[in-house]
Amino acid sequence: CLNSGTCVDETDRFSCKCPPWYYGLRCENRINPCDTPNPCVNNGTCLENLTITQGFTCLCLPGFTGNLCETNINECFSQPCHRGQCIDKINGYVCACYAGNIGVQCECIPGYTGLNCDVDISECMSSPCINNGTCTEPVPGMFNCTCPTGYSGVQCQIGGSSQCLTSPCFNNGTCTQFPTTFVCSCIPGTSGLRCDLDIDECASLPCQNAGLCTQPAANMYTCLCPSGYSGYNCEIMFNPCSSIMCLNNGSCIRVNYTNAICSCSLGFTGNACETQNNWCSTNPCTYGTCVNLNSQYQCNCYPGYGGQRCDSPIQYCSSNPCYNNGTCVQQATNYACQCPYGFQGAACELVVRACQSSPCLNGGTCNDVAPGLHNCTCPTSYSGPFCQLRESTCSRLVPCENFGVCIDTGVGYQCICEPGWTGTTCSSQIQLCLSNPCQNNATCLNLLSGLTYQCICPQGYAGLICELQINTCASNPCNNGGTCIVGNNQFTCLCPPSYTGSTCQVVQDPCFQYPCVAGIPSRSANNLNCSCTCGSGYTGVSCQTPINLCDQNYCLRGTCTYLGPGLANCTCPANYQGLRCAFLLNNYCGSCPCLYGTCQSLSDRYVCNCSVGYTGIRCDTRIDLCQLQNPCLYGQCFTDGTIGYRCVCLAGATGQNCTEIINRCLERPCLNNGVCIQPPGVLNSYQCACLTGIPNINIHLFVRKVTFIRSKRYLRNAVERPL
Repeated sequence: CLNSGTCVDETDRFSCKCPPWYYGLRCENRINPCDTPNPCVNNGTCLENLTITQGFTCLCLPGFTGNLCETNINECFSQPCHRGQCIDKINGYVCACYAGNIGVQCECIPGYTGLNCDVDISECMSSPCINNGTCTEPVPGMFNCTCPTGYSGVQCQIGGSSQCLTSPCFNNGTCTQFPTTFVCSCIPGTSGLRCDLDIDECASLPCQNAGLCTQPAANMYTCLCPSGYSGYNCEIMFNPCSSIMCLNNGSCIRVNYTNAICSCSLGFTGNACETQNNWCSTNPCTYGTCVNLNSQYQCNCYPGYGGQRCDSPIQYCSSNPCYNNGTCVQQATNYACQCPYGFQGAACELVVRACQSSPCLNGGTCNDVAPGLHNCTCPTSYSGPFCQLRESTCSRLVPCENFGVCIDTGVGYQCICEPGWTGTTCSSQIQLCLSNPCQNNATCLNLLSGLTYQCICPQGYAGLICELQINTCASNPCNNGGTCIVGNNQFTCLCPPSYTGSTCQVVQDPCFQYPCVAGIPSRSANNLNCSCTCGSGYTGVSCQTPINLCDQNYCLRGTCTYLGPGLANCTCPANYQGLRCAFLLNNYCGSCPCLYGTCQSLSDRYVCNCSVGYTGIRCDTRIDLCQLQNPCLYGQCFTDGTIGYRCVCLAGATGQNCTEIINRCLERPCLNNGVCIQPPGVLNSYQCACLTGIPNINIHLFVRKVTFIRSKRYLRNAVERPL
């Protein structure tokens, strides 16, 4: 399984459980999470990143943030407008300044400072009036110098007697003395050499937006503004949106001169567009995760599902991925191919080459005739489907009869006959009784088809051919002084005292009836007295008393439990051990030194009994049984954390260590009385030994091995059953 897929073992195949964003038989196909539609909103750029759960990262344009660039950054959060209302824009902001404040960030008008522009800046602190002039501040941001006699000018910089002493300038005009003349600097609204002419301020039409200009006094004018406008010159159009902040890229729309509403962008609602629509609240994604976007939702489907709502299983088999007529089997997150005979591979793309295993013996040439099938071209003197048979006179003629064994001599043959038969081809039965071998009128019987004979002797004679006359006492059959008496073809022994038996061979023990309850009777050394040899756990003259070890202080410490005659169990107190609680026990196991095993405390040390799969003095070393001895005979070994290893058997094998070959012959696959043979050491295979005359109509379908078996009476052709 590729791309960190998990391999799942099945009966005769495997399947792969793919990680997110991968699918296919071996997890070889990758899903691009950035494919259409683009999951990143607001023109964000999608960058594939399969190391995180959602599989991609969004690179947002300036002004946006969030996993999907779905959130507009509020540039007004830092309150950049000092004395005004901040209006958030895309990647920027605009300040709507309060009255008396100007600038990009609503700075104070000239002459004032402070957080609320309420601190007057004293222009007289810098002593602008010279020649002892007195400085005053008529309005914020300006100063006026009152000059002493003989001085004039804005800063009393002009000194000495002059024409200006007579105040020739009217309407508050300022007189400036020059060497030969003076000049009047007129205030706004007046003109003339002496500022004696009133200027019509309305002549320049200062009132904008159809405002009406009036001149209530010299050097001033007033604008009467129409509805919806304000300002000194009616230059400010009243904007009701200036007091409304529309969030999340909402737009303010003026309804009339005094009212406005927010037009929200897609995905938001509320008077100020402050509430985001939750499209995922109804759980629209059946088999996937829902992502809430501005104007809609997006489903990221789990592997194996597709569709706008992730409710359609992906039909992996619709593209016919299996080659060579393989059958596609739909699975949860991928597919599997069931290959026809002669093909293999994940997509049945590989042709089984039968000749790869070199099946032809003795120099035979292998020819691939079809996927999974072959035939052998044999050299001279060899035959058989695998060139395994050496041709000989015996194999061509089968000359030996009656189970005779044929031996090829190179120039002919020789028959080794079964006992009872003779002749060049073992065709003649031997008649041993024709020579009258039995004596004394005994009857001759031919046995085992002439292999041997038997003589039935008349009464009083014996021997192989009845040549011996019988004297039943001639061999002195009676033992221990017994007397032999001849009878009719038999004898009888008369035994002396203390002996018995058919030949006086048994000595009668006078103690054999001595009453021993749990023992064996025996005689003393002088053979005069009988006694009992008691068995374990018993005592007494007749071994009638059971021994209770607990009455004999068997346990040195602790509690004694009677288990039976001569048997007891000692329950030791703490810190003692041993069969009789004799040894002081040191608790070497108190520190739990055995990591993966049980601790046994002895008198001077501890011993660790390791769990399966671990070794070492402290059971801290993991045993990799797969590398150590590869216990799986017909399978693959996997290290397992519980029992040490686990065997995954090949098809046709079973057992914990895959050592057992499944006997296919138990299914009785051979027809027409054919004999099923399980080849030793071959998995998932069998052979049929067919009777002569049964045609091998399916021989062209067989795959692996074809052998011929020579019988003593008929020829059997052994073939393998078609799979």
